[in-house]
Amino acid sequence: MAEARVICTIGPRSATPEVWHSLINAGATGFRIPFAKEDPDTQFTRAASMSREFGSSIDIFADLPGTAPRTLNNRPYEIGGRKSISLVPETDTDDDTIPISMWTTVNKHLEPGMHVVFGDGEVAGSVTGVSAASITIQPEHVDGPLRQRRRIAWQGWERVASPMGDFERLVVADSRMEFVTGIMWSFVSSPAQLEEISNRFPHLRSKESCAKVEGDDAVECLDAIANAADSLLLGQGDLLVSSGDRKFVQHIQTVASFANSRPEYPIIVGTGLLDNYASGILSRAELGYLALLIQSRITGFMLAGETTIGDNAVECVRLLNDLLQASR
Repeated sequence: MAEARVICTIGPRSATPEVWHSLINAGATGFRIPFAKEDPDTQFTRAASMSREFGSSIDIFADLPGTAPRTLNNRPYEIGGRKSISLVPETDTDDDTIPISMWTTVNKHLEPGMHVVFGDGEVAGSVTGVSAASITIQPEHVDGPLRQRRRIAWQGWERVASPMGDFERLVVADSRMEFVTGIMWSFVSSPAQLEEISNRFPHLRSKESCAKVEGDDAVECLDAIANAADSLLLGQGDLLVSSGDRKFVQHIQTVASFANSRPEYPIIVGTGLLDNYASGILSRAELGYLALLIQSRITGFMLAGETTIGDNAVECVRLLNDLLQASR
């Protein structure tokens, strides 16, 4: 059976060595440094500090965001009671609009009537108008302000995303990559993408290559991607957005069956596993889901909000570690 792993995402509540030691003492086996959240210098500095602090005893993953359409608002954007949201090319900086990346791609794919989701679903709505200058969306669900750099998704959006862009190339070419032990690649949809990365950047072959499964295409060629990667990360947030509720359930079943058939292969499941537990709430749904995942021989889990902004990060790690150890 694959080694038990609990990966903690580093964020505002977990940015100091004191917290890192607490998480490791509770059972954490590694850390995820999300390069989508802060500038590379800040994240490389953290990776270097972790490497000096723990040596090779823990995993240090650089999580690269990949290329995908994202909002470029430089501060939280209040949707409130707005009847419409205007998306514009990334060069536009009007306060009443939201500039987005990959404008040509988004403008080409979105049509009136299509459903659009921002981030993991905190804002959602329907397209009401598309022109060369702007896209108008009528909000239908709003859960707080729209945060910065949120991914824009629609049905089939993951087909325009890819593991590498200019940002990722700069990061992996940086000499400070020596401080990380593995790389999480976003939006992997085929083994050919990983093979191209390996050929182009041979110095990365010594790092653990973790392919994030976030779309239908990835699930459909799970075996082939697994053969090209050292491990898989089931990115539940993006997978749910890209697949929809019913297909998402089928995809989880597919991954669970794969884990059961290849128990020695490392699979990591994230995120949103213990959000309620991190807030001090005992959730039957969360605990029951974890029990079923572990029963299917999945032995790796990644925490995100629980360790970046949660109040009970150490308790979440301890619970996961206890459950994993009890199952072995």
